[in-house]
Amino acid sequence: MEEIKVHFHDAKKMLYTSETFSKLNNVETGLYLESSAYVYDIYKSEKENGRIIQQEI
Repeated sequence: MEEIKVHFHDAKKMLYTSETFSKLNNVETGLYLESSAYVYDIYKSEKENGRIIQQEI
């Protein structure tokens, strides 16, 4: 919200409609077990690339 300078309501809408949030709510992905910083990095990457991209290890 602060980083991209949008209101709280708009930031919530952006997150709730994202692929990242969908994966976060899917117990089978295990994403809910990860830290908020890790999830935010995935969300930022999704917004930059238009979709979630598996990062190379």
